[in-house]
Amino acid sequence: MAYLPIEHHGVIGDLHTAALVGNDGSIDWLCLPHFDSPSVFASILDDRKGGRFRIAANTKEARRRQMYLPDTNVLLTRFLTPDGVGEIIDFMPIAARPKSREDHRVIRLVRGVRGAIPFLVGCRPAFHFATRAASLERAGDGWRWTAGDTALDLATPLDMRRDGNALRATFTLHAGDEIPLVLRHARRDDAPPRVSLEACLDDFRATVRFWQSWIAGSHYQGRWREMVKRSCLALKLLTFAPTGAIVASPTTSLPERIGGPRNWDYRYVWIRDAAFTLYALLRVGFQEEAAAFMNFVEARCREIQPGDGLRTLYGIDGRHDVPETVLDHLEGYRGSAPVRVGNDAAGQLQLDIGGELIDSLYLFDKYARPIPWDVWLRVRDITDWICEHWNEDEEYARHCVRRSPHQPVVVVRDCAEHRPKRPGLGVNLTIHVSVFGGRQTGDPALDRLAKRTFTRRLRAGLAHAKPKSNIELSVNIGKGHVGLNQEEQHAARQI
Repeated sequence: MAYLPIEHHGVIGDLHTAALVGNDGSIDWLCLPHFDSPSVFASILDDRKGGRFRIAANTKEARRRQMYLPDTNVLLTRFLTPDGVGEIIDFMPIAARPKSREDHRVIRLVRGVRGAIPFLVGCRPAFHFATRAASLERAGDGWRWTAGDTALDLATPLDMRRDGNALRATFTLHAGDEIPLVLRHARRDDAPPRVSLEACLDDFRATVRFWQSWIAGSHYQGRWREMVKRSCLALKLLTFAPTGAIVASPTTSLPERIGGPRNWDYRYVWIRDAAFTLYALLRVGFQEEAAAFMNFVEARCREIQPGDGLRTLYGIDGRHDVPETVLDHLEGYRGSAPVRVGNDAAGQLQLDIGGELIDSLYLFDKYARPIPWDVWLRVRDITDWICEHWNEDEEYARHCVRRSPHQPVVVVRDCAEHRPKRPGLGVNLTIHVSVFGGRQTGDPALDRLAKRTFTRRLRAGLAHAKPKSNIELSVNIGKGHVGLNQEEQHAARQI
């Protein structure tokens, strides 16, 4: 099969992991049990080796349409032919409350809408990014693949036939037919899989209720309401329920440009990206997700040791190390190698994340609940650390362009510490504005950008101050700085 365009995929998830479902009915990406777990389906990264789970009309005449059910992350893929119409409803059930044991399932309901239409099913997992062999055997109402201690069950009333390590079936779908296929993450010693159409329909109704109830909490009533709701639903899929983490993406190694090589693993928590997500969710009324993420951030702040700064990214469980590995055996999306797992950016120096962290803390303090005092003290330490290290060479520029630590990069950063009110005190606002880099770029456009950014952020910081506030301003301007003349330097220091 040829690679589908990336934008021809929908996303489903259960707030632990997510799957990409193509408009051809193929699940091309799924990691179990979590976002950053090894893959079981990865055909989006290698069409031949990656593994997929496809259900589709078995005719070249079929036209395809894909959409979400209103106000949900339940995906509908429809196949239309002159002789009939069939559809697949894909979703991952979400537990109303935490269970003693995680339960991750993909439920696929195949429905006949009109007439009769031939369908095919093919399921071939490829465990651990197609590096681990698996055994396949009958179990309960279906089949079980086993690779080490991990197992994957497929339960369905369809008569599946074995084809090597894959399962296949063909059938004719008639109007009124409703056939469930349930894929479940399991362990080797779990009970055999069972399937019940009524149980699947109960899960379907519960999942629809969950998403519709959640999005009803949006306060946005403007002209872009449908777009905003769909964006919020997509952002919600990026949250990891056990810790409150927000991943930058549920995928790895999808190329910025076809051919690579800037293909990174984004299944982790970037403080920068998550701060922007937090802002979007807060402004439309979703404080629960913001609070869960702030709990994650507060835990990371409390972990910082004296003399250390904030890390660029974290694992979804809060771990600091996510070592990067290249998977040479996978060709990459449309030949866009390399395929990477893990991200070495975790150990890089990216000074701007201090500003994003403080911005998210400020927004949460303003729109949700007060930040604990001990966290503000940690933020003060982070700000001090940045002021001490601002003139160090950054290893990483914006937009994921990796560079030598000695290659000149000019970046403008700001950090502000907004301390909450205490009885008898005004608002203490400490603004640290720095022009980083200390070298000319040789690019007039970059120099002008640095100057404008410095001026804008300085004024924005001062705008936070209120009458009778205590204001301390430190302006750090490196030797050989760009964008400010002597008069402007003097004015900045006099404020």
